[in-house]
Amino acid sequence: MVKERSLQSFIDGIENLPTLPGIAIRILEAVQKKEPDIDEISDIISMDPPLSAKVLKLVNSSFYNLPTKITTVLHSIKMLGLNTVKNIALSFSLVNNYQSKKSNGFDYTCFWKNSLVGAVSAKLLTEKLSPELLDNAFFMGLLQDIGTLTFGHCMPAQYNLVLSEMEKTSSECQDAEAYVLHREHRVVFRNDLL
Repeated sequence: MVKERSLQSFIDGIENLPTLPGIAIRILEAVQKKEPDIDEISDIISMDPPLSAKVLKLVNSSFYNLPTKITTVLHSIKMLGLNTVKNIALSFSLVNNYQSKKSNGFDYTCFWKNSLVGAVSAKLLTEKLSPELLDNAFFMGLLQDIGTLTFGHCMPAQYNLVLSEMEKTSSECQDAEAYVLHREHRVVFRNDLL
């Protein structure tokens, strides 16, 4: 088990947490509108040449086998569909921004992918169960495990012990955090910091 760290050390580390890449945030904001504007999304993606190339490469791949070559992001979105392009864009953006940050053992790409799944799930559930809360559902889902990011970033060596405990015992994340760190990531943000 690991010696407890002070609340102040967590607070100090929060200022330096890695963020979701700017282009990913802009894409998320654009697609979350009631009526997403394909031109706006095309413009956002077009500002990132590697991302644009990835989208164009996919639409022109043998998988789609289109009769003519697609040369614009806007046309690609129309051919592939908004959801496909959004997923490509977010995945590409996240992987490129975080693949170099695995040196401390924390998988930032996996964290953000899981956060996006939680955000989409929260939005879909809220649409069905409490539509009056829909405005904040996506972002609350996106931030549901922000305590994990804090642990992984602010105390990487200790959090690697949590990951090892999970692998060794097949325990749930919160159980491994409680055993190794004497607290779990949701408690840190719900009780300690609020």
